[in-house]
Amino acid sequence: MKNPSHNTVPILEARRIHMIYGGRRILHDIDFSVMPRERIALVGGFDSGKSVLLRILAGLTAPTSGDVYLGGENVVSYDPWGVPWRRPIGYVAQNHGLRSNMTASENIALPLMYLKHTDKSAALSVARTLLKRMGIDGGDSRPSELSPGERGIVALCRALILEPSILLFDEPTVILDVDHADLVMNVLGELRNRIGLAVVGACTSESVAKIIGSRILWLKNGELEEDGD
Repeated sequence: MKNPSHNTVPILEARRIHMIYGGRRILHDIDFSVMPRERIALVGGFDSGKSVLLRILAGLTAPTSGDVYLGGENVVSYDPWGVPWRRPIGYVAQNHGLRSNMTASENIALPLMYLKHTDKSAALSVARTLLKRMGIDGGDSRPSELSPGERGIVALCRALILEPSILLFDEPTVILDVDHADLVMNVLGELRNRIGLAVVGACTSESVAKIIGSRILWLKNGELEEDGD
């Protein structure tokens, strides 16, 4: 599958990704690249394997075969039990993966404190500022005290706090259905313009895909299809 952009080097490349699990073929010959500032929507059904593909792209799940390159380095070689914060990837899982014993701001600040060794008070200040830009004032609330959409925004802020090169977002529908959707898209747009952030969002809805992606890929029967292929 050819990428429509030819003017720069891809941020991320997936090469011949195959995934077999429990004797079932989940992904077959997945081959595509992501360019700086590109917005890609990955559309598929609930059992299409799109979540598995995102985890493979993030370096959190090893494929049966194939390679993923981020800035020329093979992501597949990373520890699958690691966290994507160690490389310029922002990853938001469907379940958001927030720590229930921490406030929203503390969850967001974790990458800054963990990787950058930023002072806690300074990290929390950055976290609260980003959260407010998304339209959320509940920085001192625990995840259980937030709505599903707000929890999704907290997870998104945590993924963006280190200003990654690429954001991998599994099922952003819950965020785009809340009142803060415009603010979220504005923040993503600012990061695209300033640092060249690329976004790959996996979803089941074509209408959501048209919001998040200027390029839409369809995952059907374990294979990628693109309009015009």
